[in-house]
Order: sequence, then structure tokens, then C-alpha cells
Amino acid sequence: SNCMQAKKQKTDSMDMFVTLGTGSKIPALGYGTWDTPKDAVGLGVETAIRSGIRHIDCASVYKNQAQIGEVIQKVLQEKVVSRDELFVTSKLWNTEWNDPEKAIRKTLADLKIEKLDLYLLHSPVCFDAGDAEDEFFPEDEMGQIKLGSTSVFKVWASMETLLEKGLTKAIGISNFPIVLVRELMMVAKVPPSVHELEVHPFFSQEGNTSWCKSHGIKIIAYSPLANGRADGPLSASKVIELAEKYGVDPAQILIRWNMQKEHAVIPKSLKVDRIQSFRDVEKFELSNVEMMSLDSLDKGMRTCDLSMFWGWPLYS
Repeated sequence: SNCMQAKKQKTDSMDMFVTLGTGSKIPALGYGTWDTPKDAVGLGVETAIRSGIRHIDCASVYKNQAQIGEVIQKVLQEKVVSRDELFVTSKLWNTEWNDPEKAIRKTLADLKIEKLDLYLLHSPVCFDAGDAEDEFFPEDEMGQIKLGSTSVFKVWASMETLLEKGLTKAIGISNFPIVLVRELMMVAKVPPSVHELEVHPFFSQEGNTSWCKSHGIKIIAYSPLANGRADGPLSASKVIELAEKYGVDPAQILIRWNMQKEHAVIPKSLKVDRIQSFRDVEKFELSNVEMMSLDSLDKGMRTCDLSMFWGWPLYS
């Protein structure tokens, strides 16, 4: 397929990309920084970049962007990578909808870069702005999340303005139900380039991902290893069997499955050798039959449950 180009010769970085409607290319293998402590994120990101991973997935709510910025500055100064080889994604948090420009400028300052490659709406839910700058989960007296009053359509118009101002090269969405993606497409001047959501063989979200892809919205798969859950796909016998066949870890089978669906994938780990091993996905290709056997494992296992985290029924 024309979206995924794999060259034969081995280079410093991976030659597999997902091409956006804007023409820019997301490296198919990236590195996720969710739930990563400030003191650990730097080594993880630096290891990823030095291993040839060129897409770093960030967000203001992860509260570690300043530490990631230090590393980006370091690898650019040491010429490990040039800025245009690096694809940097960040996200507008739910509390930031009333002033996306202020939010993206803070993110850019933290990351020490002049523009993002991709800026996403982190979720389809607006929270109250809260009182403090880093109050990301404002609560009422009952301990319930305080919702805000900016609509998805209004905030999307603000996202389009950030694009016009050159603060980001592309805009997209994350964690959206498909009916809302369709509604957004009807009013958007600039349609979302990307939808980032949880995708792995136990939670393939086939309906959502295939509808997006058929409408020109590319997929970034987060939690591709199902957050390492013991009862997740890493321990599925089919996955283990394929890992043994190809001489790789089960993690590489799960990442490769997503890549062969033409998704950009953002696994995360804090173990240096594990991060380096993500590159092993280049060494093999799953057959159509093997892809279908992994597809058949779907059991609706969501492992990043925002409704549970927020105490707000996002998926109902």
C-alpha cells in the first residue's frame, strides 16, 4: 500500500510512515509518554530517539513536557536528529478548551520547539477551566468532575486557528465516538488529520478505525500492548506462538499488527532494552492469515478507561 513504505536497506531510523492528508508523514513507530514520571521520562525519550524512533507523543496533562523538552533540545544540539526528522505530537487537555492558543504556546515553550507536528483534542469532553494553571481535574463540592461549557465544534474552530497561525502543522482528535467524528466532519473547515485511540488485538475498535481511515483520518494507536495487563494480548497463546515463530517478543507482534493496519503506533516502556527492542518490528512481516487470526482475538478489552478515571460516563 502507498501509505506504508518499507525500504530494504537498514537506516538509522525506520522507513515506515503513515502519510497524512496534509502530506506530512508520521513515523509508524513512535514512543508514548503517558503515565511517565518526570524523573524517568527523559531517559525513555532519549533512548527512543537514539534507537531511531522519530515520533514522540506528548500531552500537557502528562505533566512531563518540560523534561521532554530538555531531551529534545539535547538531541537536536548533539545532531542525533534534525528537527524536521522528529515528529512531535501534543494534546489540548479538557480544561484548556477556553484558551487553546495559551495552552499550545505553553506546550511549545515546555517542549522547546517552535511548532508542533500534530496537536490533538485529547478527548471530546470539556472540563471547567479550574482555578490553578495545572488543575487538570477540577471537582465540585461533591467530588464530581466540573464540566465546562465550550462545545466540540467551537474548540475545533480554535484548533483550525492554531493551524492558520502556524503553531502546529496538523490537527486531530482523540478518544472520540464515531458519531461525533462524523458530526465534526460536517462542520469542520479543516477535517481532523488523525484520530488517536486505544487499539490492540483485544480491543481493535474496528468500526471506529475503519470508518476514520475510509474518510481520510489516519489512526495513531495508543496502549498497543494493552498497558501490559496480565490478562491482555501479551499473554495470548496466538501472540506467543507468532513471537516464537519470528524470534521476537510478544510486544513486537502486537506493534507490528497495528502497523500492518496502517496505524502509527506509540508503545511505551521505561526499560532501555525494551525500548531498543521496539525496532525489531522491522525484521518480519505478518501474513494475511496471521493478521486475521490476531483480528479474531478482539474481546472489547479497554485498558485505558477514561470514564473510570474521571467518574464520568464518557462511553455511555
